[in-house]
Amino acid sequence: MEVKSAKELKRVSKELQENFLNRWKLLNLEQDKDRLKALNEKSEDPDLWNNPEEARTVSQKKTNWKKTYPLVYDSTRHIRFS
Repeated sequence: MEVKSAKELKRVSKELQENFLNRWKLLNLEQDKDRLKALNEKSEDPDLWNNPEEARTVSQKKTNWKKTYPLVYDSTRHIRFS
């Protein structure tokens, strides 16, 4: 790609920055979904409740996720994980 002017360079730079930021947001969203998936799996483990302290911690983390990241929680609830 050949940039012919400073104005064009600014435009290309801005596009690249927006592209990078959008990809970064998607990456973070995927990581958040993975963390929530792990919490969901842990909370569904029947053996978890043998350790009340750990069960309480997992439950609190899951509740905090629902409050803090409702969009991530919503999208994760409707995704089928393999």
